[in-house]
Order: sequence, then structure tokens, then C-alpha cells
Amino acid sequence: MHERSITRQLLLQLEELMATYRPDHVVSIRISVGEFSGIEPSLLSIAFDEMSLNTSVEGAEFIVDAVPLEGRCAICTNEFLVHQFKFECPRCGSSSVTFTRGEELMLESVVMEAEEP
Repeated sequence: MHERSITRQLLLQLEELMATYRPDHVVSIRISVGEFSGIEPSLLSIAFDEMSLNTSVEGAEFIVDAVPLEGRCAICTNEFLVHQFKFECPRCGSSSVTFTRGEELMLESVVMEAEEP
């Protein structure tokens, strides 16, 4: 399950952010996971819940936004959602398709709070 190694890297990135900004706690973490990224969002959430125990981000809300697979036809420039991994332009039938979204894994935001002195 490579979701655990991805979570490990995410936790390292969060530790760096916390060292830089020195919050008292992390409220929420939002990531985007593309449909064609090879990452299963539910397994990533489970890995985060397990691996964040006893860390500085334990208890933070972990939000995973699913990003649909989108493509653009190189022939007619039509942009479309790719359904059921059918890599064919619905307008002209060309299989000359490039992906515009849906392959990413991105840390979108981290909400941190500091107690007032």
C-alpha cells in the first residue's frame, strides 16, 4: 500500500510547516487526489488516521478532494471529462487525448492555530 509512504512524506512536509510557523495545533489539512493518480483516497485517509497518532497533527481534520480525470483532444481541442477511462474524444472520436487534470496529488491547504499570549 503506497498510501502509507505518501502519508509519511505528507507528515514530514507538515512537520516542516509547523517548524516554520510554530502553531499550537493544526486544525485541518486539505489535499487533492486525482482520479488517475493511482492513489485510493479512502486508503490514504486510513493511513493518515493511523500514522498521525502521537504526532503534532493528531486530531486534525483530513480532507481529501477527489479530482476527476479531464482531457483535451489534440485534434479538435474539445475539453471533456474522461469516463470509465475511455480515452477518446466524445466530439470527434480521436484517441489523441492529453490529460489536463486528474493525475495530481497536491497539498492544498493547512489551517493552523496559535493560542493568543
